[in-house]
Amino acid sequence: MQSLHSKKISLRIIIGVLSIFIFLVLNIFGVRTFLKGQLHDILTPILSLSSNKGSQVSQILNLISNLSSVREDIEKNKEKVFSLEAENAYLRHLKKENKELREILDLSVSVDNKGTVVDIIMKDFKGGEWILINKGYSDGINEGDIAISAQNVLIGSVYKVTKESAYIQLTTSEESVYHVLLSGTDNNAVAKGSHGNSIKVEYIDSLAKVQEGDVFLYNNIESIELFAKKPSIGVVQEIFVPDDKLSQSVYLVPLYDIKLLNYVLIFHKNI
Repeated sequence: MQSLHSKKISLRIIIGVLSIFIFLVLNIFGVRTFLKGQLHDILTPILSLSSNKGSQVSQILNLISNLSSVREDIEKNKEKVFSLEAENAYLRHLKKENKELREILDLSVSVDNKGTVVDIIMKDFKGGEWILINKGYSDGINEGDIAISAQNVLIGSVYKVTKESAYIQLTTSEESVYHVLLSGTDNNAVAKGSHGNSIKVEYIDSLAKVQEGDVFLYNNIESIELFAKKPSIGVVQEIFVPDDKLSQSVYLVPLYDIKLLNYVLIFHKNI
């Protein structure tokens, strides 16, 4: 008799343990609340056979259900946080664009509105050779027109025009060649783009005192006719003196980043 009684107790314990294990597995693998409820309804009468042990199991199952609800609330809150972060990022982007647009409009006013503000609609990120703007010859854009940034930095010149768009060849393009001037001096030189990411300046007077960090300015004839202040080109990064020491050469870091450009101001050479 005692053996039979012991077996009944052991069976109840086994059933209780198995029930807890089943519900834990279901919770770990994300089984639907509905299915867990159905199993709960089926197993609860069985668990009631173990009196106090069954009550404890029921409490554990309720705890598991509550934990599942908490997890769902956490996921919902995560979605709200992600949505707010995306909204904030978009607002910061708009603020930056508005600031850039205000600066370039202020620059346009400072030169008696002689320039045309245009949007950049495509960029050569890989080669650093060109950008595409949203206005063309129907808006008065012509080949040879000059593009500068809101910070009065030379971006390049127009080299291909369609009715509603135009390509600007960047100062870093290997096809770009133009005259420059060492800021604060009368030392003229010739600049050309280098590999789409820098500018090489050649034929600098050997006696010119050029240092890293010096700035070169745009000095083509139109810079005198169009601009009250000569646009900047870039900052000296490296200096080279040939063996003959008749001249110097330097490499410049351009004073713009096409990734950050959204607008440019176009100056027409035929003003």
